[in-house]
Amino acid sequence: MDTSTRNHLETRAIEELKEILESGDRHYLLNLSRVDLGKALELELYFLGLYSAEDAEARSFIHALVEANIENWRKALATAEAPRARSR
Repeated sequence: MDTSTRNHLETRAIEELKEILESGDRHYLLNLSRVDLGKALELELYFLGLYSAEDAEARSFIHALVEANIENWRKALATAEAPRARSR
């Protein structure tokens, strides 16, 4: 994968994941294990058409991107959920 393609895929994946995490069911997402959340996010990107099943390089890149950022995303989900939990 050339640098331009990789940069485009990374930008698009992060945009889509941000949208998923902001609009998704935070409570549900927070209750997924780290592994299950990672798998779910990767599958969402696949279903959105960011890469094909045959593209092993893109699939590996997406997996590495999710793994590198998943803890930050989980913390952001928990932070966003905290005010909602207090207001219930």
